[in-house]
Amino acid sequence: MMKDGAWTDEEFPPTADSICIASEADERMEDLRERVVWKRATEIFEDPVIFSSDINPDDINQTNIGSCYFLAALSAMTEFPELIKNLFGADSQVVNDKGVYTIFLYIGG
Repeated sequence: MMKDGAWTDEEFPPTADSICIASEADERMEDLRERVVWKRATEIFEDPVIFSSDINPDDINQTNIGSCYFLAALSAMTEFPELIKNLFGADSQVVNDKGVYTIFLYIGG
C-alpha cells in the first residue's frame, strides 16, 4: 500500500499491534505500546544510510521487545560482517524513496 509516496506493509502496519497484540500485552508491553512512535529513517536522519561503518555487536540494542533470540544470532553474525550485508538484497544496499527493502531471513540456516 502506498501512502505519501512511500510503501506501508498492510500485514505489518506501523501500529502498536505490530509490536504486541493487545490481548497478550502485559503491563510492561502495554506501556511500550502507548509510548512507541513509528518513524521512517528519513524522518530521523538527514541523510540515512544502510551501512555507515563497520558492523559490530555494539550496534545491536534490544530495548523492551522480546527478540533476544534473533538479536543474539545477529550479534554472532557480526564476526562475519559480509553475512549481515548479504542479508540485504542488491536493491537494498542504499536508502530508497519508497522505503522498500529486500531482506533475506532464513529458518534453520
